[in-house]
Formats: sequence, C-alpha cells, structure tokens
Amino acid sequence: MPRESKVVPKAKRRPRPVVPIQLAGVGDMTFGTPGVTPPGGAAALLARVPRSLQSDLTLGNLETTLGTGGSAKCRAGSTQCFSFQAPAATALALKRAGFGAVNLANNHSDDYGSHGQAQTGAALRAAHLPYTGRPGQTTYVKRRGVKVALLGFAPYDYDDSLLDIAGAVSRVRRAAARADLVVVFIHAGAEGAEHQHVRPGMEINGLRRSDFPTTGVRLSRTGRLQRQKPRT
Repeated sequence: MPRESKVVPKAKRRPRPVVPIQLAGVGDMTFGTPGVTPPGGAAALLARVPRSLQSDLTLGNLETTLGTGGSAKCRAGSTQCFSFQAPAATALALKRAGFGAVNLANNHSDDYGSHGQAQTGAALRAAHLPYTGRPGQTTYVKRRGVKVALLGFAPYDYDDSLLDIAGAVSRVRRAAARADLVVVFIHAGAEGAEHQHVRPGMEINGLRRSDFPTTGVRLSRTGRLQRQKPRT
C-alpha cells in the first residue's frame, strides 16, 4: 500500500517586536547666499538648539544648495526670486548637530543648476549624511534595528515628482514592503508674497493646537539674524 504523505504546515513567521523610535522633523532650512552667511556658519546656528534636535532619527528639509560657484537661477537685484547657496561644510555641521538625513525635494535644490546639485550631493556624501528627494530615489536608514524608508516629493522636474500620484503611491508601497517604517516628505512651496499660504495665528486640528509665530526671521545682508513682520 502506498504510504500516506503527511502535510507539514508551514511555520508562521513571528511578527517582529514593536520597537518604538523617536523621530524629529525640521522644516525649511537655508544658511545663506554667496557672500552672506551667518557668523560662525551653520554650526553656530545649530549649536543654539541641541536639545531640539535630539531623537533617534532627526530629519530636515534642506532648502539650499551646498558648494560654491555656478550660475544662479535669479537675476541680480530680484526681490521675488531667491537663490540659496551655503558652504559645503554645512553638511558636516548638520551631521554633527544630530541630523540623520535630509530631504532635497524642494524649490531650491536647483538654485545653481546641475553644478549645484552635484556639489550638494558630494558634500552630503562626504559628511555621511543620507538624503532623499532626487528623481526615483528611496533612501533607507536603520535606527535601533528599525529599517526606515525615506522619500521626498515636489512638483519640479529636478525632484521626485509630486504630480505623478500613481507613481508616488507605487513607490511608497514598494518602500513599505522593504522597510518597517516609511517617511514621506512633500514640498510644494513657491516664492513671492502672492504664494504665501501660512498665516500667523492659531491653527486647531483633530490632534493638537498649533501656534504659528507672529514674527519671522530672515538673514540680513550683513549675515545677522533679523526679526521680520509677517505679511498680511
């Protein structure tokens, strides 16, 4: 008589234990223009907020190019166009301040064209500071055993496209299959007073109350921080 074959059930994969990690997010960061930088550079500015940058993974939107030279996108004397460029050493200052990665998908990552993009990438790689936001780019980092996928989207052809919704959804799903956690940056900013969309005052949502500052801060032509009244 033929032997009966036993069906051995497949062993179920045990779910990975939940490991809590703390994330910190920083909004738009820029550190000057050619010839106009804060005294002591980015390192001096970041030294004022060390506790705010402490987390398992601190992320920020790097809204500037890093390096020197190249052709700026703005015409000289323009008041509605801004070209940001900070020294390459800014990347190391960000790394030492506690940043674990930065997003480059925004409207200033191409301020100095392909030359500026190349220098920015080189500076970040030299500082061992991961980044995301370039077309087709998904960056993975690990914190406390948790694999985190980082993607950045913006509506510009030099960034990962925010306008291709189906493509973005597909990218996020692929990242989720490979990582324990997915963090997505989106940036849809534009320059000029007519594009302002965040008003001073208080915002209430389902989770918390947020107070927007009633004054802003800008970098003066001398490199000093100055308070700036909000536009209404």
